[in-house]
Amino acid sequence: MPLQVKKGLNCRLIKISVFKLRRVKKKNDKLMAYSLLFIIAIVSANPDSCAISMFPVGISFMPEMAYIPEVDDWNKASGTISHADSPKTMRSWDAVKSFADKQCTDAVVCGLSRWARGLMAAYKRSSSFDKYNPVLFRTSPDHKKLVFKSIVDTLPSHSSAVSRYLTLFLLYDTSSGQITRITITIRGERKE
Repeated sequence: MPLQVKKGLNCRLIKISVFKLRRVKKKNDKLMAYSLLFIIAIVSANPDSCAISMFPVGISFMPEMAYIPEVDDWNKASGTISHADSPKTMRSWDAVKSFADKQCTDAVVCGLSRWARGLMAAYKRSSSFDKYNPVLFRTSPDHKKLVFKSIVDTLPSHSSAVSRYLTLFLLYDTSSGQITRITITIRGERKE
């Protein structure tokens, strides 16, 4: 059964036969063919836009308190420079925040939780990403990449001694002036 997807004005009509994909013999060719089919299936969900415009930035969803190299190993940034202090960073964040906001559903946040799953079942995020201004948090050793952090929401906790937060980390490349990845996770801290 052929799969047809008509994309935006500058994109071509794509036809792929699932039957033909099954007959591909080489493993790498088969993987590429199925990857293309997957991309076409994604585009078919929104046929008026091209696949490139659907994913403006990479998004990582990391389980609660998971190791994130640039967050856990890079140097602490000096000062507390808001992204608003850097016009390029602000433009880059403004361009991707609504996309990231749509991907970060309540169900996704519940799935990130490791220790308070029962309490997270009724979780509803209190506001959109528009209300948060990430602040400079870490820098790469060569200072070419920056990590900005934003605490988006306070989450229910499994212990009165622990505070848990839905947290965004933005990886910003100073040479391109773009946010190259958004990491969404849950971070916690022990109350003193």
